[in-house]
Amino acid sequence: GENTKVLVDIPGSNFESLALVGDFIFALSSKEDSLTSELVALSWVSDSQLQEQQRWTLDTPRAQGIAYVPGVDGGKGKFYISGDKGADVATSERGFIDIYEHVEVGEHDLVSHSLNTKLLTRGLIDSKIATLQFFEDHLYVLHDHAHLVRVWNIETGVTTAEWTLPQGEQWDGMMLVRQEVEEASPSDRRLRGSVRGLSDVPDNTASTSLMLHLSAESPPEVWSFAVSEGNLPGSIVQIGRAH
Repeated sequence: GENTKVLVDIPGSNFESLALVGDFIFALSSKEDSLTSELVALSWVSDSQLQEQQRWTLDTPRAQGIAYVPGVDGGKGKFYISGDKGADVATSERGFIDIYEHVEVGEHDLVSHSLNTKLLTRGLIDSKIATLQFFEDHLYVLHDHAHLVRVWNIETGVTTAEWTLPQGEQWDGMMLVRQEVEEASPSDRRLRGSVRGLSDVPDNTASTSLMLHLSAESPPEVWSFAVSEGNLPGSIVQIGRAH
């Protein structure tokens, strides 16, 4: 449209996902027929223009999603990047996640390893991964062909929740957002605490609600869901269509 602005134009790139880290936007670029992908660092040069600062080649074929996990106690963070092994392998083995150490602009060497794929994809007939999000210390993984989201505690390697998504849509984007709600009265909070074990939930959830936004590819739509949380961080009881 006439109000749309092109912030950066990089010929030959096919951006799949973005991650904001400090003053940089890291863009993930991949091609269907390539066994490698690229990570491109972009920075603002004006309010309406981004400029490429550096790019790295990733040994991750058909990269789809990227999530940045901050480091602990000032240590380096990590990029979790999902890839697709394609049609040459069994569908249960398609999806995987590579982990790359955070690189600064000016550094050239990438250090990487992979998550345990058997653990990541267990029980799935088609394990392809569309996107990732690191949210409140947990990794959310959207398996688009399986219409499934799994939630992982990346410190313990334990699945804290999983739920199926509505059929009939090709989900390819996901964003969890915690938003403030009107503060409940003391009596309401006591009641909710006795029912949900609210005392075990972090204080910041007492006056907030959790929303899940999903984007569909065809037709292009954005759906929003209200999320019911369990007693422990990263545990999801159910989701319900909000609007």
